Amino acid sequence: MTRLPDGDLVPADHREQPGQAELARELGYPDAVAMNAEHDAVHSLVSHWLGLDASPTLKGVASGQTYEHWREEEAVIFALCRWANAAGIDLMEVARRWSDAECG
Repeated sequence: MTRLPDGDLVPADHREQPGQAELARELGYPDAVAMNAEHDAVHSLVSHWLGLDASPTLKGVASGQTYEHWREEEAVIFALCRWANAAGIDLMEVARRWSDAECG
């Protein structure tokens, strides 16, 4: 579940969806469930690093509208996950450290 700054919630379904198993392997995950478990958090990390209050794609999901550049945002998320997994970087640990720093 992702809580946006305006209080909107974006639920996430971690179950494997058709076609996700191959993508998960390409990105270096053991399976689609592992990929899905951190996907929205990575959207939030990237948005934070870019100085945005929230992911435009997740804002779109919350409002029932499609963000115009969602494909570009997804490409960034996938590329970052591929690199982090190849380099042995735990993005969920990065997110926890960021959250701890932000929330005290």
